[in-house]
Amino acid sequence: GSTGTGPPRFPTLQIAAVCMATFGNCFALTSLFPYVGFLVMDLGMVDDADEAGWYAGFIGASFMIGRLLSSFYWGYVSDTWGRKPVLYIGMASIGLFSVVFGMSVTYWMALVSRLVLGLLNGTVGTAKTLVGEICSKEHQAAGMGAILGTWSLGLIVGPAVGGLLARPAEQYPGAFGAPLWRQFPYLLPNLVVALLMVFGLPLVYFVLPETLAKAPRRPRRGKAGYAAVGGGGEGTDDGPALSDGDGDLEMGEAVHRQGHPKG
Repeated sequence: GSTGTGPPRFPTLQIAAVCMATFGNCFALTSLFPYVGFLVMDLGMVDDADEAGWYAGFIGASFMIGRLLSSFYWGYVSDTWGRKPVLYIGMASIGLFSVVFGMSVTYWMALVSRLVLGLLNGTVGTAKTLVGEICSKEHQAAGMGAILGTWSLGLIVGPAVGGLLARPAEQYPGAFGAPLWRQFPYLLPNLVVALLMVFGLPLVYFVLPETLAKAPRRPRRGKAGYAAVGGGGEGTDDGPALSDGDGDLEMGEAVHRQGHPKG
């Protein structure tokens, strides 16, 4: 926003909302690293810790495999339906599938939950796009720095919290002696990120504006295109009908181009 007479102000709340989504994404990505080998053993895949790395590697990589497979699709969704829906789905999936992962009772349940979590997350690319759209030019570098700094913070906090809160019944028997924590020893660190996303979703909804431009569609060249321009608002197979105002605007642009040929 602008003060009216001075330069535009830095959009602090909007950037904070994007940072929360980015932080949650990185937290979910990295928080399992300290305990995923023990998880593989507890799920009965191996008996020897030296053999756990092979299976742990697939669980650790499945999140990014999912992101790789779906990144182009989420870019299309962001450009078609808006930036905020992509953040909603990404944050909600982190909240849901982190809990599913924390309550996994088989190796394949853990692997698939992480893969789906990655498939449903287009947060990072959308967050970077939002910075360029909600920040003025003089604040774009600072906004991008905040996003990258938040990601770096997630790389630190995620593994730290994962290591501190995994197996809480063993580490903190006085506070976490309930049967739930013994049955699901890796649920607690995943609940932390899930609750973070629960609080973050309202912030994104109420604070962050939708920045996707809603520009009127230009008619295509050729017979169908000129029919859309001069057809009195009739629809064509190539696109939706133009309103009277849009048709007049497009007709004026077409006449202007015809009266001023290039060269």
